[in-house]
This record gives sequence, C-alpha cells and structure tokens, in this order.
Amino acid sequence: MINVSIYGAGHLTKSLLTGLGRVSDAEISIFNRTESKINDLNSIYSNLEKTESLYELIKERTILFCIVSVDAIINLDLNFIEKLKQTNSILVSCANGLSLELLNDKFSGLKVIRLLPNINWQICEGVSLFDCNDKVTEGELNDFHKFLNPVTKLYRVKNDMNFNRIGTLTTCSPGLFCTILDYFNEYFNIESLDEKEIFYESLKGTIDYVLDSRKDPKIISCEVANKGGLTEVGIKAIQQQFPFCIELVCTSMKNKIEERNEKVKILIK
Repeated sequence: MINVSIYGAGHLTKSLLTGLGRVSDAEISIFNRTESKINDLNSIYSNLEKTESLYELIKERTILFCIVSVDAIINLDLNFIEKLKQTNSILVSCANGLSLELLNDKFSGLKVIRLLPNINWQICEGVSLFDCNDKVTEGELNDFHKFLNPVTKLYRVKNDMNFNRIGTLTTCSPGLFCTILDYFNEYFNIESLDEKEIFYESLKGTIDYVLDSRKDPKIISCEVANKGGLTEVGIKAIQQQFPFCIELVCTSMKNKIEERNEKVKILIK
C-alpha cells in the first residue's frame, strides 16, 4: 500500500484535487505554509489530512507531490531528503524548470519522478508528461500510474531536451490556445455564451476528428477547403501571416526557458 502526500496548495494542487474528488476518496496528507489555502481545498476534496510540518508528510512508501516553486524544492532540508530515502519514498517534482538531471544531481540516491502538472486535471482530461530516475522500480511506477491515470493520460518522455520541448506545449497550450480563441471571438463578434458554446463545440469536434482519424491536419484542411471558397481564403491568410507569429512565440518562450535554466543552475550551486 502506498501513501500519497502533497506539498503545496496553489491552483495546480486545486486542479489535481478537483479531478481526484470525482474518482477517489483516499486519504491524502497535505502541507502548505499558508494554512488558509488548505482550508479552501477541504470543500474540493474531503479526505485531506492537514499536517503541521513537512516531515509529517512522509510515511512508509510515500509518493510526495511537490507542487511548489523551484526554490522550494531546491531548498528542501537535507534531513527531509534523508527521511524520504529511509522510508522508501518518492519525490515527485512538479516544478517546470527542474530537469531530471538537475534533480538527480541535487538529490543523489533519492527516488525522483519529474511530472508536468496540468490544469486539465480538474476535468480528468489532457495529458501529463513524466520521467523518473533508475531508483524508481516498475512496481512503484505502476502505483504512480494507478493514482494519476483517472485524472490524466500519462506519457513518459525520457530525454530532458524532448521533455522540455513537448512539455512547453502541454503545459502552455491551454493559455496559448485560449488567447487565440479570444481573438476569434473578438473579430467574429462572438459575444453570447450560446454563440461561444457553438464555436467551442465545433473546435472540440475538430480535435476529436484529428485524434480519431490520425490524419495529418493538412489533409483535413484540404478536405474542408473548396477551391475558391471561404475556408481556402482563410487558410491562405493564415499561411501568409501566422508563421511569423508562431516564430515569435517559439523564440520568446525558448529565451524564457534558457533564462529560467540559468537561474536554476545558480540556485543549485
């Protein structure tokens, strides 16, 4: 039997507990330095055990989700790390800026899983990337999967470079695509909730079609666009202008990642 604990009570913890509340009532221990935030979470997930200290989160065979900042994880007390080792527990780092390589260097000998959280946990949808070091056993990975599978699809990405590349999309896509949706709403004068629902359901159907058919999006575009029709005109406008926007988005985010990685390296030193 595994124990599950959470360090942190921010919006991503809320998302996780909201999703879990739909499918589970297992006891989860939680600690946060601001206690009032935990009180707010009790209405979302009823079986929370609030602890008075970080150390109380650790029991035998604990999966500890650290849904806190990079600084908070890097500055975990060495005695705390030793207790994790002694109890055969696993630290699950949910800080986007910490690679598995850096975590292994910082916490040598500790069982570590790197996990990218997702706000879609709250609706039991979406995907979450993870990787782990060789200290984590197959049985422990199975326990990890059993706990999270009800709220997300887990994909293991083993290379840190690929993890960061794909992870940027999986974690940022809700914000990026919702910003694009806002522009469509604005320029097509979509204002009422009913009109927005029609638009969003149409988009959902398109995504479902892409996933179910496994067709290249370019093929689907050709299926929809009649020569000289409205869709073709719109597609051509996107093809002319959108690449510059995407290039700017990618470059800006890449620069931010590099800046963040440098700060993390300084923190670890």
